[in-house]
Amino acid sequence: MTAGLVHNRWVAGYLDAWRRYGDFSGRATFFAYLTFFVPNLAIGILLQFLEGLGGGGFFSFVVVCYALAALLPGVAVTVRLVRGVFGRG
Repeated sequence: MTAGLVHNRWVAGYLDAWRRYGDFSGRATFFAYLTFFVPNLAIGILLQFLEGLGGGGFFSFVVVCYALAALLPGVAVTVRLVRGVFGRG
């Protein structure tokens, strides 16, 4: 598999989780979960780093806004993952 295809799968998986933010039905694979979790972890670490560099109030606001925005899609993909793993729903 070429690097471009892998990159496209990750980007597509990440965007799919944002598009399906309110979809608690169906199932998700572990890869679908990872394509949302890993980029969000990296973004969170980057924002925390920028906040620590002296961004202060602005980056604190950005961190809180991003965390709140990512909460519902994160819960939705987690619920779909649990359904996919345990086969219920």
